[in-house]
Amino acid sequence: MIAGIGIDLCSVERIKKFCVSDVFCRRVFTERELAYAAKRASRFETLAGMFAVKEAFAKATGLGLARMGLKNVEVLHDDLGRPSLKISPAAKYYDLYSNAHFFLSISHDSGFAAAVVVYEI
Repeated sequence: MIAGIGIDLCSVERIKKFCVSDVFCRRVFTERELAYAAKRASRFETLAGMFAVKEAFAKATGLGLARMGLKNVEVLHDDLGRPSLKISPAAKYYDLYSNAHFFLSISHDSGFAAAVVVYEI
């Protein structure tokens, strides 16, 4: 059963501007997310997509960004590039969502990244 849907749109230029200082990137993204983006030809586009996923997750679950903790939700990619979510066991809400299924879609165009997260229980 679908319990929530979230969508977000993120400016690639905005992420690029914020990531000039490594402090923002390290506060928002995990080491694996940063390593994945560093291997991509379009690093900031990739990071913008991941940021949009985190925002969409916050909307789908109703947690909001402040309660969620951006690094508690990690965007991973399989060998084909398909994205998935991993919730940190350290997150206060881990027990609520550890058995849930999340379906993601990320898209990029004209300087923007968009993400949709469907939360299923």
